[in-house]
Amino acid sequence: MDQVYGKAENVCIWLGDSDDNSQVALSFIKDEVLRIWEFDKLCENLKKSKQWHALVMLMKRPWFSRRWVVQEIALAIRGTIHCGTDTLNWQQFADAVSLFVEVESATHRLSEVMKRDQTFDHIPDFFGHVPQLGAALLVDATSNLFRSSKNGERKPLSNLEYLVSRLSIFESTQPRDTIYALLAIAKDTTPKAEDQDLPLTHSKEVQQQLNALGRRNMVSETYRVDYSLPVVSVYKDFIFFSIRKSDQSRALDIICRPWAPRVKRRYDQAGFEPNWTIVSKDIAPVRQEEDLDQEIPLPSWIPDLRRAAYTMTEHPNTTIGLRMERKNADPLVGLPTSGERNYSAAGTRVITRSKLNFKERESYYSMFVEGFILDKVGRIEEPSRLGNIPWSWLKFGGWHDTRTDPPQEFWRTLVADRGANGRNPPTFYPRACKESINKMTEGEPLDTRKLIDEGRCTIVAEFLRRVQAVIWNRRLIRTQRGHMGLVHETVQEGDVICVLYGCSVPVILRQFDKVEQVITQERIEDEYEIKERLRKVVNMMKAIFKKRRERRLKLQNARKMQGLKVDMLGNIRLIWALSILSVGLYLKSWHQTTAQAALTGNILLCISQQLIWSDQTSTVPGENTLQNQQRGDIRAYKEYFKIIPLLLVGSQIRLWTSLTLENVYPVLITFVFGLIAAFPQLRLLAKLRAIITSRWQQWRDKMSTARYPIRVEEFAQYYWKLIGECYVHGMMNGEAIALQNDEIANGLQEGDRIKARTFELR
Repeated sequence: MDQVYGKAENVCIWLGDSDDNSQVALSFIKDEVLRIWEFDKLCENLKKSKQWHALVMLMKRPWFSRRWVVQEIALAIRGTIHCGTDTLNWQQFADAVSLFVEVESATHRLSEVMKRDQTFDHIPDFFGHVPQLGAALLVDATSNLFRSSKNGERKPLSNLEYLVSRLSIFESTQPRDTIYALLAIAKDTTPKAEDQDLPLTHSKEVQQQLNALGRRNMVSETYRVDYSLPVVSVYKDFIFFSIRKSDQSRALDIICRPWAPRVKRRYDQAGFEPNWTIVSKDIAPVRQEEDLDQEIPLPSWIPDLRRAAYTMTEHPNTTIGLRMERKNADPLVGLPTSGERNYSAAGTRVITRSKLNFKERESYYSMFVEGFILDKVGRIEEPSRLGNIPWSWLKFGGWHDTRTDPPQEFWRTLVADRGANGRNPPTFYPRACKESINKMTEGEPLDTRKLIDEGRCTIVAEFLRRVQAVIWNRRLIRTQRGHMGLVHETVQEGDVICVLYGCSVPVILRQFDKVEQVITQERIEDEYEIKERLRKVVNMMKAIFKKRRERRLKLQNARKMQGLKVDMLGNIRLIWALSILSVGLYLKSWHQTTAQAALTGNILLCISQQLIWSDQTSTVPGENTLQNQQRGDIRAYKEYFKIIPLLLVGSQIRLWTSLTLENVYPVLITFVFGLIAAFPQLRLLAKLRAIITSRWQQWRDKMSTARYPIRVEEFAQYYWKLIGECYVHGMMNGEAIALQNDEIANGLQEGDRIKARTFELR
């Protein structure tokens, strides 16, 4: 599709039929808004309220809320807006919207103009939060998503995670298009359609367009486009892709940032094929509307848009209509911009890739991550409604006399210890906090919106807007360790506060017990999965060795025909190197949550059973006894050389899993075994080599007859629900990691330390 819109001479944008507002808005843009030198006077002209209203109504047209239009207009060389018979160049419209958003978001001067006009009922904050309007985001996208080179080539600037997070306000009928519609304009993805037939709603033409996207001349990773996958699987693949491609010290921020639309069952079906049920032969098919309209529950680690900061709501005044309004606090993790982050709760500790894993069960999805429990939620206060500051928060925060300066811990918690730009809070925030609280009525919450609209103080308004962005629908808490913090309104006493490695902010988790039947079923499923993985490893290795053996035999025959000596030692070296390369690469890319040491041992068992010990080269007819004896000696060398790399890789995997002193011993033992196997001619080691070989054979026979030849880790008796991110004062900039390291350094007892653990999130 990028080929279609990117190479078109002009992209026509149809906004619908014209009306009075559209005609006024287009004329207003052409004749007045674009006159830069007169723009300040225009913003102060009280007689232009009707024109500003018309412009905003044009920006709220449905076309600007569609998700696919982002790439359509972002890739366009030139665009023309059509509204009825009226037309306007896209660049002119973009300039006008940019000017409007800039002046309104910075000074709210235009809302003041609307407020003074009796025609619009003196409504404060008439336009709402205009930077989050679809038209405003679209204009920003056209100017900031690409960079043009001297030769005219346009290169994407933003990654997929940023686009999905930033453009979450745009809607699509197909929930999978939440990701797929942005692949063509992301710098780190190249979409590729599956070879299988797409659903009925996606023709062969669409499939060809998606395949054309893969021919882009840029460095990016192929991203599979498959509309037959369940929506939750598509969401899961996107999260895993974002984790792999992002900064590893903040890779898990994606599970704290709302971006996923809720999904009804009808939209989870490939091609939206209806579910028809035949009641009887004489009655027409009846559609199960009730079932299809049910929402699919998303895992807690897929944050849905119900917690998004802004949404379009219908205003009671019909003159305004839909308005972009705040409904939640801003995410603490912020947007995934390069080189910038709001916090660093886990310090420089990156995500533990060996522990990261996803499990797709029959009725739920699990995500495994590593971290540690920092604290627990102690006392909680009532939530902040509409961004207001409850009266009880003052006493809870230790501010008993409002005539004095506010406590540092309290006012910094109100703004999450950051300013509006994500940096350190301005120095005037404590004074603005004190002046704001002095306007409160005892026993009543502070109405922040009223104080912003009617206070006529830009300093106080700036502070209160930051407060709204932090506390809206959040609770003030005190942890069991005594820290003050902010959490989502659904948090309960006793919920745990965790720091996940690779997440920039702490999170709230809630523990749930598993029933015995679920634990048993999970064990069976995981054992089957491990066996399937091992079977693939064995088949892969057998195919590699078979191909190598065929090539070796051809080379030997060719050498014999030419009368050349066969270099068997060179073949042994090649087999040894190939073993290390194949097994090493596979295990390095395999992130499994089961115990790595036990798993590696079972890989050795299965491969040795099906490949090594059964790979016996038979006696070649026609060769003399000496030749057959030499072949037997070479076969023995081959067996040992195949075992050595497997043990080396296995021990290294175990060492990576837990960097403790006792795990050094398997590495030392491995090297000793390697010396014994590599140099059997040394008489001093011959006896020890025979003992180890005998013990290996006994262990292999024992494991092959066991009921569970593959041992999996002890399954946890509980799982966790991600309730949301949280702010913990004094623990947002690496202090939690420092606390964990200090407890280890101070020699606390094992049970008293803050220990790392793996969390199963559902």
